[in-house]
Amino acid sequence: MKWSQIVGLAFLSSVFFCQAANAANAKATDPNSFVAALQAKGYVANIDSDAQADPMIITASGGLTVSIIFNGCERRSNCTYVEFVVSLKCDGVENECKAAIGNWQKEENFAGAVYLEEHKSLAMYHYMVTGVEGVSPDAVIGTIEYLMSDLRALESNIIALKPRR
Repeated sequence: MKWSQIVGLAFLSSVFFCQAANAANAKATDPNSFVAALQAKGYVANIDSDAQADPMIITASGGLTVSIIFNGCERRSNCTYVEFVVSLKCDGVENECKAAIGNWQKEENFAGAVYLEEHKSLAMYHYMVTGVEGVSPDAVIGTIEYLMSDLRALESNIIALKPRR
């Protein structure tokens, strides 16, 4: 490799790492910063609002919808933390869903899980406090990936509990 190629690669890698280090952190006080963090990592993200009209971001991972709900808000802004939520329909396997969640709650897991009777579904959630400085886009994506991994593990547990015919 020639000296000019080495210098060129060093320059390009320093530009790349500087851009990565300067990537804007996601903050609960700024829903657009979460959208930017998700979009920077290739996710589609749209801002919506929840039943209380607080900000909520809708994205997807592994074919499932992920909601990022902003909480601790003052008049629909200046929120203090976010909640990542994914859900799974339990139509036809309601008892297995309830049993799987009961087993899930006996162990220490990344995400919490609850059964929603009125929707015949289960929801998994994880809270994130972003603080004043915010969290990196990688932390946002890592949270979604852990949440999806937990959901898949719980889904496997539901399948294992389903009676064989």
